[in-house]
Amino acid sequence: MGFKFNLKLVNLKQVMPLLSLLLLFPVAVMAIDELNTADQLALKGYDPVSYFDGKPVKGDPAISSMHNNAEYYFISQKNKDRFRLMPEKYAPMYGGFCAYGVRMGKKLDIDPLAFEINDGHLYVLLNRATHKMWKQDMEKNIQISDMLWPQIQIKSVDSLN
Repeated sequence: MGFKFNLKLVNLKQVMPLLSLLLLFPVAVMAIDELNTADQLALKGYDPVSYFDGKPVKGDPAISSMHNNAEYYFISQKNKDRFRLMPEKYAPMYGGFCAYGVRMGKKLDIDPLAFEINDGHLYVLLNRATHKMWKQDMEKNIQISDMLWPQIQIKSVDSLN
């Protein structure tokens, strides 16, 4: 007694929308909280290029650019152009979550004024106290965060905190 599958009974037009949803579902799950954004806004509206110029400055919503599903604001068209040429250089590490939080296996929000640039990378932190802890052994903290980020990147904030 075997099971026979009759393709004539399956209406492909009815099944395709369901299959499409099933294929998209894992992508949607993976996208959960990969970036620290409120309404897709990265760095709480601060211009990522301005960090590399020495002082973070709030960007202008009229001068914006999307990168990896996050919107970045800029203080000038020049900064926007610099970002668009090399977004990986200017975008914050760990999806814009607190770098020290990632070291602890968590996804924490940031104070955009608590930051560190090391080896050409932007690390944002929860607050000044966390920034101080991050700097105490920055190289080791970066190693640990780099190791943990791939594991926690696809997990929701709620599942980690």
